[in-house]
Amino acid sequence: MRLVQAGAGARRDLVLVYHLNATADEDVRAAIGPGACIVNETVPQAQIGAYGSFGPDGIATVTDALAWAQGEAGAFDRARLILIGFSAGYIAVRTQLFSGEDPDAIVIADGIQTPRPGDPAAVAPWTAYANQARLGARVFVASHTTQGPTNLMSTGETLRLITGFALLQTGTLASPAITSEGKLVVLSFMGNDHRAQGYVVLPRMLETAMRLLDEGQGALAAVASKAWPMVGVVVLALAAVGGVMLARRGR
Repeated sequence: MRLVQAGAGARRDLVLVYHLNATADEDVRAAIGPGACIVNETVPQAQIGAYGSFGPDGIATVTDALAWAQGEAGAFDRARLILIGFSAGYIAVRTQLFSGEDPDAIVIADGIQTPRPGDPAAVAPWTAYANQARLGARVFVASHTTQGPTNLMSTGETLRLITGFALLQTGTLASPAITSEGKLVVLSFMGNDHRAQGYVVLPRMLETAMRLLDEGQGALAAVASKAWPMVGVVVLALAAVGGVMLARRGR
């Protein structure tokens, strides 16, 4: 594990980051803010299976990660828990979530997959968490590209299964398609610039998640125009009543 930021105060958010190298640290700190304690637990690509379990050959439990962080950053009480994963890092977030952890926010960039043909039971904890975010009780921000089919469902297909969103429109790095309901947000990108998802898109997703945590559901439109300033952003907001799709241009 690596301490990205000690944070400050007697109570600090605990942010656990998976599968991002140190070149992203500055952007992660800027997106999260100075008060949180940020811990990165990234393993080499050849060892990504470690993300799927706890212990000496796996990742730290939240309890153990907190104890390690307190040893490195000084004593503090944990406030909110935020889990972040890029690519295979989603496996570590899945391990925490499926073990019964209930984070305040989850942010996943182009990662979540499941075996074909797509068993709803296999993604049930993701779906349950997405539904909590839909109601505004949690924050769930995820992205997908349009990668081709493999023996696993693509990230886009898996997010359709988890969220029930159609996700029929895609955008560019400068102008993603954003589908949201409550505090459940999915960003859709054409192509398969996978690295950019972690090192360009993910920091912007973190800004979105923190604004939704701090300011509530009304923050999404402002975040869209702030986080993607290069051109107008297409925001597809799934209305809570009647499931009507609305589209507008952000500025």
